[in-house]
Amino acid sequence: MSINWSTKPAEITPQQAAELVEGPSGKGLVLDVREPDELKAAAVKSDKWVNVPMSKIQATSLAKALEEAGLSADYGKSEDKPLVMMCRGGHRSMTMCKLALDQGCSHVANLNGGIMNYKTCMTNVTSS
Repeated sequence: MSINWSTKPAEITPQQAAELVEGPSGKGLVLDVREPDELKAAAVKSDKWVNVPMSKIQATSLAKALEEAGLSADYGKSEDKPLVMMCRGGHRSMTMCKLALDQGCSHVANLNGGIMNYKTCMTNVTSS
């Protein structure tokens, strides 16, 4: 799988996102920036798919929001810890990707089409 990290931010497919976090290297993290009430519509059950709402990131910083969620603030800063942003359709996650780049991240990708695209392609999505 080849991701062009020089494109800022990178745009990736659902398959690439799954490979980054669940594949053999499994080094990445998907940050779902939707608000908690939106998770009922669709969510991915995995330790590597974490919800940290956009509002929380904007109120502090990406690093602080990650740390408060019990995660490493190093996600997105190297190829060893890539960070994929995801929302419902891709717009808010793109905004968060740009914020992450402004805050010193270099390996940040937007999940093209968000969870709505992801759930049409993948089978590990739940809804209530």
